[in-house]
Amino acid sequence: MRKIAAKISLYVGVLILIACGALGVIAYYNGSSAVLAEIEKALMLQADEAAEYIDSRFDRQLSILTTIAQRPEIKSMDQSQFMPVLIEEGKRLDQFMAMGIVDLQGNGVYSDGTTTKIGDRDYVQQVLGGQDTVSDVLLARATNSFVIMYAVPIRVDNRVVGALLGRRDAMELSDITGRIGFGDTGYAFILNTDGAVFAHAERDLVLDERNFFTDTTDLVEAGNAVKKLGVGNKGIIRYSRSGQRRLVG
Repeated sequence: MRKIAAKISLYVGVLILIACGALGVIAYYNGSSAVLAEIEKALMLQADEAAEYIDSRFDRQLSILTTIAQRPEIKSMDQSQFMPVLIEEGKRLDQFMAMGIVDLQGNGVYSDGTTTKIGDRDYVQQVLGGQDTVSDVLLARATNSFVIMYAVPIRVDNRVVGALLGRRDAMELSDITGRIGFGDTGYAFILNTDGAVFAHAERDLVLDERNFFTDTTDLVEAGNAVKKLGVGNKGIIRYSRSGQRRLVG
């Protein structure tokens, strides 16, 4: 299975964090050492399972695109041939807002009629280098909206000739993490390793492009706690936000 760290365009991974809700934190701080150990163990297990779940969701979408990229019309890189296929597949696969093709010069054209130059995007450079990828949450130039881009190479005789793209709403990740919880009030959220919020129960944190590491308001303590643990390390962190103590694995 392709791992989540290999799909986010920064290629340095993401942080999957499970926050223990208010009741769980109260139990944690009032509990015995045995209770504390069990809560921490459960949080860590849930974070690992969340990463695997999100990874499988990424794999599913990339596999769909890989299959479509095998079609001769797509491999032709001829817009008169591939555009009817993109439109047809876009109607069948309603999870994508639009599908597109990008050539080796970075010129993208989409099934919704939009065009854009995206050769400077990290995820485009990665996929044209031959690697399946999923972008960061980004502001799409074609639509001026926050999106996540899935991308797979288009190959002819083992040579990359372009890439097939699938555009999805940025809230997709928050929809996924919204299905992951801990107890009655816990929730999952995702940061990239620069601290940017990719998914959160408070969706404005994504849309407002909040960052745990650079924030100067209510995220400061949380960001410091994550940095103290160290990016790429597993463990438990504790911090307060909005007057509530948080326990995160």
